[in-house]
Amino acid sequence: MILLTTTSPDVDEELLNRCLALSVDERRGQTRKRSTSDSAPLRRWRMLLREDRQQVRRLHKNAWRLLEPVMVVNPYAQQLEFVDHATRARRDQRST
Repeated sequence: MILLTTTSPDVDEELLNRCLALSVDERRGQTRKRSTSDSAPLRRWRMLLREDRQQVRRLHKNAWRLLEPVMVVNPYAQQLEFVDHATRARRDQRST
C-alpha cells in the first residue's frame, strides 16, 4: 500500500494507472460543516449511519456467498484493437 499526499493538481499518469486517486473537497462550506460537526444531533446521526453500514456489509457478504464463477467468452475478441500510445495498455494485455 502506498499513501501519497500532494498539493499539486497534476498527478503523474503512471501513478494514476496504479493507484486509486482521491481528492478532498476544500470548499468553504466543507470547512464550516466540519467546525460544527461536534453537535449532539450529528453524533446520533453518525451512530445511525454506522448501524446502517453494518447492515449493508452483512447484505453484501451474503450476496457474495451466492456468487458462482461463470465462463465468459467474447466472440468479437479477434476484432478488438488496442491503443499502443499508453503504457497502461501494454500492462493490461495478457502475454500469449
